[in-house]
Amino acid sequence: DLTRDNYESVTARMRELYRPGLYENILQNTCRIRAVMQNLDNPAYDDPLLRPVPMLGIGGEWNTFQDLAMQIIRGEQGFNSIDEYMEDRGERLRKLKEQGAVAFKHTAHLYCEPDRQKAEEVFTNLRQGNEYWTKTNVPNPLCNYMTDCLLEVAGKLGMPIAVHTGVWHDFREMDVKEMIPHIMRHPEVRFDLLHMGLPEVRDMGQIGANFGNVWLNMCWATTLSPTMAANALDEWLDQVPVNKIIAFGGDVRWSVEKVYGHLTLAKEVVAAVLSRRFDRGLLNREQALLLAHRFFFENPTELYVIG
Repeated sequence: DLTRDNYESVTARMRELYRPGLYENILQNTCRIRAVMQNLDNPAYDDPLLRPVPMLGIGGEWNTFQDLAMQIIRGEQGFNSIDEYMEDRGERLRKLKEQGAVAFKHTAHLYCEPDRQKAEEVFTNLRQGNEYWTKTNVPNPLCNYMTDCLLEVAGKLGMPIAVHTGVWHDFREMDVKEMIPHIMRHPEVRFDLLHMGLPEVRDMGQIGANFGNVWLNMCWATTLSPTMAANALDEWLDQVPVNKIIAFGGDVRWSVEKVYGHLTLAKEVVAAVLSRRFDRGLLNREQALLLAHRFFFENPTELYVIG
C-alpha cells in the first residue's frame, strides 16, 4: 500500500529503475509479456517487443470526420474526387502493413448503410468550402462509406481490426452494436472489440456468440470496473466460445509501471470468475488453468498472428 510513511521511499525506488532497460524489466521480466500491441501510426522502427497498430484512418491518420472535414474545407486535401482520396487511404494501409503493422485501430461510430452518392455529395460540399457537421444522433454518410471501403482493403490484406467501443465521452456514439453491420458486411475481417463495450457488456457478449469473425477483448475494462468485468466474463462463458475471449490489455499510454497494475487486476478478475465456476463444479483446476492461459496468451497470439 501507499501511505504517508512510505510514499517517498517507494518513489525513490522507482526512480532508481529509470534507466535503460526499464521497459524490458517491467514488460518482459516482470509481466512476462511477449508482445505489446501499440497504437502507433509510424511503424518504422525496429523493436521486437512493440507491434504497431496504426489507425484505420479516415481523416488524416485518425478516424475523426471533423478533422477530415476541416482539411478539405481549408484545401489541405488535394484530391478531386472521393475515389482519389480512397485510393490514397488504401495505399496507406498497404504500406503500413509492409512496414510491420500487425492490425489497424478503429472506433465504433453511428452506422448508416454505405451510399456512394450521399458520400459524394458531402465530399463535394466540403470541397466547396461549406461546413458539414452531423448531430450526435445522426450517422455520417461520408464517414460510413469511407469506413466500408477501408475495411474491404483491410480484409484483402488479412489485417485484424481493433475497435474502440463504449467507455468515454458520449459513449452512445461508440456503442458496440454499431459494429454489427460492418461485421456482417465484412465476414473476411477479424474484429477485436475492445473494452468489453462498457457499459453494454451483454450486447458485446451476444455479438461474440453470433458472429465467427469477432473476438471480445477485456482491455481496460478490468481497471474501469472489476465487478462489471467479472460479472460480464462469467456470463460470456455461458455463450461465447472460449477461443474468442482476450483477458488483458493495459491501455496504458505513458507510465509503464501501470501495465503491471492493470495486469494484476485482470488476473484477479479472471481468477475470481474461474473460482466461482470451480466452486459450482463446472470445471476443475486443470481446466481453469487452461482457460486462463487461453484468455491471456493463446487467443491474442492467434488473432494477431504473433510468432
